[in-house]
Amino acid sequence: MKSLSTARICEPDLIKSVEGQCSAALLDASATVQVKAAQMDQVKQYHKQMKIIRAFLEVLATEKDKMSL
Repeated sequence: MKSLSTARICEPDLIKSVEGQCSAALLDASATVQVKAAQMDQVKQYHKQMKIIRAFLEVLATEKDKMSL
C-alpha cells in the first residue's frame, strides 16, 4: 500500500518532467523549422541567381558568335 501512495506523490513530478521534455522538444523543433526555412530561402535565391547567370552567359555567347562572323 505504501508503494501506491509513493507512486501518487511522484506522479506530479513525473508529469512536470515530461511536460518540460515536451516543451524543450517543441522549442527545438520550432528552431529547426526556422533554420530549414532560412536554408530553403537561400537555395531558392541561389537557383534564381544561377538562372540569371545562365541567361547572361547565353547573351555573351551570342554576342561572341556575332563577333566571330
